[in-house]
Amino acid sequence: MEKHQKRNIGIAAILLLSIAIGSCSKDLDAPEPTPLTTGTLSTSKSEVVIDMTQPSDEAVKFTWSAEKNTLVAYKIIFTAGSKTDSVDVAANTVDKGFSNTELNDILVDNLDLEIDKPASVSVQVHAKVTINDREASSNVVTISATPAMKEG
Repeated sequence: MEKHQKRNIGIAAILLLSIAIGSCSKDLDAPEPTPLTTGTLSTSKSEVVIDMTQPSDEAVKFTWSAEKNTLVAYKIIFTAGSKTDSVDVAANTVDKGFSNTELNDILVDNLDLEIDKPASVSVQVHAKVTINDREASSNVVTISATPAMKEG
């Protein structure tokens, strides 16, 4: 009798365990990922005149209000007329400064702007998550940039 009672208790325990496992929800309540955003792009200057007598001085700095994130790669995109150039930004940063030489190289070599003539340059930040295909772009800021004759 005692042997049958132990066996019945064992069967009942297995049955209850099976019911408990079977009734568990298989849906995960994972949090929704937050939308990818660059935040608002701003510039330290709206008018930039390249000064090649101070080549390493900062000509302009761009900042965007996104949270720093090692999984998001940023590019700053410059556009003047039909020409476009982009610059990769160091990981885990939300700003990028350009020296007179760096910005002048972009303006003259890549955007084909005239020396000593102010031109309208549109700037935008593009973000891409490095582990999936999520992308976002910021607002566009426009600066007036005047390139200088290159040294040497």
